[in-house]
Amino acid sequence: MRWIGQHIVDLISRFRNDVYIEGALIFKEKSADPVNPAEGHAVIWMSDGTGTGDDGDVLIKITAGGATKTTTLADFSSL
Repeated sequence: MRWIGQHIVDLISRFRNDVYIEGALIFKEKSADPVNPAEGHAVIWMSDGTGTGDDGDVLIKITAGGATKTTTLADFSSL
């Protein structure tokens, strides 16, 4: 198959084992907090200041032991 131009696909990838990233991990600001992750899972995002965190903060939301907690990984205003 031959492609001319750029082929863009929006897919979700799931991995069963360790994932190694050799390069930049790029975040885009979210205008709302993500939903609570399932038990034993976590989600990382960058805030735009309208939800939890200030503009540019990087946050993590973790669900474990039946509780969900959110904390700031990087406070952009103090960097």
